[in-house]
Amino acid sequence: MTPRVLHVIDHTADGGAQVVVHQFIRQLKGRFDFAVTVLGRSGRFSGAYEAMGVPVFALCAKGSRWNPLPIVPLVDVIRQNRFDLVHTHLFKANIIGTIAAKWAGVRTILHDHWGVYPGTLKYHIPNRVMSRIYIEIYRYVLRLCDRALVLTEQDLRLYLKYYAIETSEIAVLPNSVDLNDFDSPTICSGTVREQLGLSPQTRLVVMIARLEVEKDWLTFVQVARQVRAKMGPNCAFLIVGSGSEEQTLRNYLNTQNSHGIFFLGYRNDIPLLLRQADVFLLTSRFEPFGIVVLEAMAAGCPVVATRSGGPQTILTDEVDGLLGEVGDVYGLSARVLRLLNDDKLGQSLALNARRKVVHYYNVNTISARMASIYKETLGITHHDGSADPVGTEPTFGRSSGGMH
Repeated sequence: MTPRVLHVIDHTADGGAQVVVHQFIRQLKGRFDFAVTVLGRSGRFSGAYEAMGVPVFALCAKGSRWNPLPIVPLVDVIRQNRFDLVHTHLFKANIIGTIAAKWAGVRTILHDHWGVYPGTLKYHIPNRVMSRIYIEIYRYVLRLCDRALVLTEQDLRLYLKYYAIETSEIAVLPNSVDLNDFDSPTICSGTVREQLGLSPQTRLVVMIARLEVEKDWLTFVQVARQVRAKMGPNCAFLIVGSGSEEQTLRNYLNTQNSHGIFFLGYRNDIPLLLRQADVFLLTSRFEPFGIVVLEAMAAGCPVVATRSGGPQTILTDEVDGLLGEVGDVYGLSARVLRLLNDDKLGQSLALNARRKVVHYYNVNTISARMASIYKETLGITHHDGSADPVGTEPTFGRSSGGMH
């Protein structure tokens, strides 16, 4: 019988966790029978899951993330549909989903897409009292879950130290990218330069991210001004994304000197944009991982990123990308200018970056590891009675000597 896995997630609007769920379903559907429960707001990913024939249970709970009421209908969903495993994602789902699964007598995997520690929660739960309460509840559900997944080796070390979780109960599973999305020919009505009325020679620097405080879009705009002061009108900066800071950012650009900075909003042609860009710039203050960094690497677009968490676990500075400090406008500007003025350097970084993605971060490798973790958690064995191997996945993270 095909194992039944229920993904439980806070919402299905844009976000890295929603992309990860989509990848797992697309890659593993058939080997596992998937469904998704949305605790809060339903977004475009609900339609994407349903388009793959996956049932989506929209509980659409009202109120704040602290509303515990979804736990009752979630227990009913788990029991009535006889799921074998619950896989939780994001803040509310990791708490409510784990507790509901235990009430229903079902095994659970808690997936931390953020890096949940007191120092990082300020970006998501700014109230210190509420943040502390969440940490204590989170500590409790970590004892309840059967397996916890984190994105990086650094997260693993912090979990072992801060939460005193057993090594056998936690695994590192980085995010991934589907290379087919970046290798397939794309039919379009014109290049982004044509769409924006720019000359074919215009150099493009793009940042793709949610429009939220932790992405530090102000630094991106300041870097744009610094670079354009050196390069002149032959360089343009593209803002791609949507989020709660959109109106604030638009108002700021309308009242400041924003020549050469284009607000593209949400786009569904990310591979095309990245293939046409000369530099991908990420200015985040805090970045748990950064799927978009992998996307830029897969597209062959040289990357400049801040040392904001995830990027320095993915990139090796001066080998497959350039790393700068958070908020360092001049340092980031200098790195962008280096790439714009040295095509040979950009080509070398892009080639090494592409090789790294192919070897370590492609969706086939990561999905295969996820399938093994599902089987390990469920206790599924082979016909010869042996279990799937535990702890045989490669070490993911930044090496000191270049490529992994």
